[in-house]
Formats: sequence, structure tokens, C-alpha cells
Amino acid sequence: MKWKIGAVLMLIVFCLAILPAAVSGFSAGGLDGIFSSANQLVLQLGNNKAMLHEQKVSFGNDNRTTIYSDGQGDFMLPIAATSEVMGMQIQWDGTTPQASIENSEKSIEVGVIYKENADNETPVFMSAKEFAKKMGLTYRVSENGYFAVLSDEETNDKEMSKLCDRATNMLGYPEDMLLKSSFIFRVGSSKVIKSGEQVELVDNQNKKYSPIVENDLYYIPTGGITSVLGGSFEKENGKDILKIGDKTIEVSKDGVKINGKSNKNINVLFKDDELYICAKSLSDIMKYKNAGEGDIFIMGELSYKNAQTQVQNLMALGNNLPDKGFDIPKADAYVALTFDDGPTGGQSGLTARLLDGLKERNAKATFFMCGYRIKDFNKHMNRYLSEGHALANHTMDHPKDFYKKTYDEMVYQIQSNSDIIKSYCGEGPVAFRPVGGFVDDVVKKAAEASGLPIINWSIDTEDWKYRDAERIKNVIVQNVKDGDIVLMHDLRECTLEGVLKAIDILSENGFAFVTVEQLAKLKGVELKAGQVYTDFRAGTVKKLLQA
Repeated sequence: MKWKIGAVLMLIVFCLAILPAAVSGFSAGGLDGIFSSANQLVLQLGNNKAMLHEQKVSFGNDNRTTIYSDGQGDFMLPIAATSEVMGMQIQWDGTTPQASIENSEKSIEVGVIYKENADNETPVFMSAKEFAKKMGLTYRVSENGYFAVLSDEETNDKEMSKLCDRATNMLGYPEDMLLKSSFIFRVGSSKVIKSGEQVELVDNQNKKYSPIVENDLYYIPTGGITSVLGGSFEKENGKDILKIGDKTIEVSKDGVKINGKSNKNINVLFKDDELYICAKSLSDIMKYKNAGEGDIFIMGELSYKNAQTQVQNLMALGNNLPDKGFDIPKADAYVALTFDDGPTGGQSGLTARLLDGLKERNAKATFFMCGYRIKDFNKHMNRYLSEGHALANHTMDHPKDFYKKTYDEMVYQIQSNSDIIKSYCGEGPVAFRPVGGFVDDVVKKAAEASGLPIINWSIDTEDWKYRDAERIKNVIVQNVKDGDIVLMHDLRECTLEGVLKAIDILSENGFAFVTVEQLAKLKGVELKAGQVYTDFRAGTVKKLLQA
């Protein structure tokens, strides 16, 4: 009897010893004769996992091995990871345009394709179509472009549909499909990714909101929900009332009512005079699925089940959302202050002191900078965006004969300046002003090619000419109206002194100072690349909207 027990134990030990190797060999695809009858490799765009022999296989754990498309429908596979998954060996010297892939039955050569990524590395890929052809396999891309099937047999429409469904169950929905049906929130950001585009989390008064985490629960401010999900929002007797589709959601410090019925299971938070609703509860109310962790919350119509890679990529998009933007103050009139030709001075120079003065007065401005000056004066560049100002382009070298330049020279002056602004600030400019404000069809075309609207002015302080602080102040105060754009230069003390005095006087008279972008938005105007804007007074806006 003892020898029987001993034999059984030995058999168990032997099985445990070979099991990891067997599982490893299968999951890596390390089998001879990779394709037998009715076996397929199903690829999903944007994923680093695939379905082989009805089993999930992985090409790696990061984006360097993510399957992508060349834009013409051909899927690209990471050579090294694919060779490992398929149980093949790769021979490549790292320099030639082709690599050899082989197993015990076949040896093929495929073209090498380099793809740079965010880590400045260049993973090597190959065409799935070329690989299939040389392996003697069929290659077919699904009608929606999200899947590709490599098979030893032709795949008809019915089989293709079933394979894509099975791959979706195993790998999750494709990333692009999830992105188009998702809302991605980040704690501390007033921006939300909606259907792949960033939108502002604001109420009907343009007040900005951002999600928070409290007691390990994720909360979304009720004031901004309808700007993302649609519907209407209003405050009434201490309640925030949301009307979204066929649902009326009443949120108060006492709880939540949905279509008039109380729901005690929904967590509500009242903090800093604002109401918040638990994000998970909101997702449930809207019958959405949800994902994410930490500072990121994702909800949408499609399931995130088995979509680890996709969710990871969606979270990365969420992490890149900017911090909460600056609220536009309520005012009787709005003006855009603009400064040309800067920056000037170092970390404590003229531009830095101008920024200090604007910050003290909660005034925002638009800075039309020149690249050649940025090269010399850049110690303060991190302040523009963080303090709510707008970046703008005034050419690289400020050529006085800019209007005489060729189209290509104009584009160079604009684009090279945009590049240097972005290199220091992390974002490019949002507007362009030609030297002297001169505009013709060639200038418009160059601005349009650079993706920038042309912003001129309605009030010229002539600070470059008179250099008198008192005069600068008077020109602004005595002439400015709601919707005006004021021209100044970021070069001299007289401008700094004059504009700050003007801001003080006008602030007491109901004026607020915003960026050109904000001014256009407040007046209902969408800025268009290559189009010229001089002001957003009521009469001008009427003409713009009728055009």
C-alpha cells in the first residue's frame, strides 16, 4: 500500500514540475505547426494582446508592442513579440531593412518598420499582411477596421463576425470604440474627455468645476454634469436640479431624488458650498459601465470587461488632462488686453513684473511673443499658462517687411515661432498677429496653414510712440468698450505703469479682463484659422455671426 501512495505522490510532483513549462509553451504559442485547420490569429487594433487558437496571447505589457494601423488598413505587428508568440525565431542585425523569421517548418523574410514612441525608443514592426502572405495564410480586416484575421483558410463574412465577437469577449472592446462612447474625468481638472474630445466641466454661468476624491469615493460636481452628459441644470432652494434625458435628478445635502423618488443609497457630498454626487452612483443612474482608479474615473455605454490595455490607455489620456482652468469673472463688460514684441527681462524683469501686476488684479491677457526674444528672455515662461494667460504668435524675427515675404517665408516665421513657444510652455499659441497688423490674402493663407486666427486690435495705445504712462492709461480708460481688443507692447516701464492704472480704474467700473479666446467665446464667436478679428463689440459680432 505504501508503494502505491509513494507512486501517486511521485506522479503528482512530476505533473507539477512540467505544468508551468506546458502552460508557458502554450500561452507563448510555442508549438510546431502553428496553424492547423480552422485556427486563426485575431488581432485587435490598439491592443497588445490577441486571440490565437481561441486563447488570449500577449505581445508585451506596454504600448511599445501595441498593434497599430498604417492608415491604409494594414495592421502592424511587433516583430520580436510576434515571433515569440508564434514559437518562431527572429534573425536581424538591427540595421538591415529586412528580418528573417523561422521555425522548424518555414523561414521567411519580412520588411522592418520603425515606429517611434513617447519613450523615444523605436520598436520594430512588420506588416501583418506581408507576414500572412509569406506564411501562406489568408489576411482579412473587419469591415469596421478594428480587427484583422490571419488564417490557414478563407474567412467568410459569418465566420469573421463570430471571430470578432469572440475576440471582443476575450480582449474587450477596441480602444477607439470605448473612447468614442466614454467620459474620462480627472481629479483637479475642469476638462473632461467626451467621445475623444476635451470639453469644459462648467455650468450655465461658465463657472468651472473639477472632480474630487473624499473618503476613498470619487465625486463629480453636479454643477458641471450637464455640460458633459447634456440636458439642463439649475439651482433651486438649496438643490441642484439636473434634467438629463428622461431623468430628473435632484441633489441636495439631504440626498438624491430621481424622478421624484428618494434614493438613500447614493452618496452626496457638500463641500466648499458646492454639491457633489458619487461618480459610481451617477454611472449607475445613467446605466453606464465604469472603470479607472485613483484620480481617473471613466464611464460609458460599453463594457470595460477584459479591456485592460484599453483602459490603461484611456487612463493615460485622462492623466494628461490640464488642471482646472480659471473662471471668467462676472462683469458688466469684458476687454482683451494684448501685448506685442515680448518677452522682456529675466525672472524679475519687466514681463515678470507685468505678470505680477496682472495676477494681483485677477486680470488675464494675451501675449503675442517673438521667438528671437524668447531665446534671450525665458525664465518666466512657465507662468503664462499657470496664471491663466494666452500664448500668441508675433513671428520669429519680427521682420518689418513681413508683408513682403513669400508665402513660404511667412509660414516659416509663424511656425518656427510656434515651435519655440511650445518648447518652453508645453503648448503652442492660440492666435497670430502679423507685424504692423498688415493683412492680405497671402498673410491669411499662411496663418490658416499654421492653424491660427489673426488677431488685430480696436484700440491702439501707441505706447511705442509716446512712451507716456499717463497717456496710455487715458487712451484705454477713455476709449474702451465692451468687446474691445487693446494693443500694447511688452517692452517699457511706461506701458506697465499705464496699463495697471487703467485696470484699477476700469475694474471699479464693472470691467473684467480676459484672453482673446475667452472674449470670443463670451460673445459666441468661434475663432477660425486665417480669419481676421479686430474686436468683439456687439455690432462686429453681429456681422461675424451673419457671415
